[in-house]
Amino acid sequence: MGIDMDDKIRLAVVGCGNMGASIIRALSKKERYSIIAVDSDEKKLKMLSGEIENLETHLSAKEIENADIVLIAVKPQALDELYPILSELESEIFISIVAGIPMDSLSKNLGRIHKVARFMPNLAAECKKAVTAVCHTGNFLEEELSVVMDIASSIGSVYLIDEKMFNAFTGISGSGIAYALETMHYIALGGVKEGIPYPMALNIVRDTFESAAQLQRHLESEPMSIVTRITSAAGTTIEGIKALEEGGFGNTLMNAVEATSKRSKEIEEKYGR
Repeated sequence: MGIDMDDKIRLAVVGCGNMGASIIRALSKKERYSIIAVDSDEKKLKMLSGEIENLETHLSAKEIENADIVLIAVKPQALDELYPILSELESEIFISIVAGIPMDSLSKNLGRIHKVARFMPNLAAECKKAVTAVCHTGNFLEEELSVVMDIASSIGSVYLIDEKMFNAFTGISGSGIAYALETMHYIALGGVKEGIPYPMALNIVRDTFESAAQLQRHLESEPMSIVTRITSAAGTTIEGIKALEEGGFGNTLMNAVEATSKRSKEIEEKYGR
């Protein structure tokens, strides 16, 4: 069927949970897309219809017609029931944000040759600040791949990486955002212990995290080279760093990434057949 770049691109999003809904909201603001929202939960569809004018909605993927692209945003365990329906669609391009399902598994279960891309965004898609990994099969036309990347970038920044790196990406970004939030919480609690009310401490920590990210982006330096500029001899920062090292902070974070990556591989082995 292919994509006619002169017409609106019909994108069917199957699964309207947090991530699917975030993508729908972001793309609904772009004139080039006509969105079809599909979910068995009628309440989710009504909520989205209330936000987005002229949104096409369906309770089953069986009702999808003439979609140029189908984006799959369901839980891995829902795929076995969904595959027979998706394999009957005329769409050539499928995008999956289903955790732990590799592209070869998607291609095999869709039943014929398709163009398949895989996204792994994090929860910040809700505020269009997601960090998304993207990989794809090698049979996309250049203009088709441009559309795929446009969809991914509608919710934040995009990193085109090899699929073999997706499990590690889960550890540093998909789940890594949770580690960042936990770190923010505990630093804020440290502020509480020293007398600053939690709401104020949390705001200060949030702004500090943002300032650290912006500083690193501005200087384009490795983090530790910037840390040495902050750390003066016999000063305050070195005492904090010493406490972090004694508590195993660095090793704990690396172990968290490893544990997440391992669990991601286990999910892939269980559902990615």
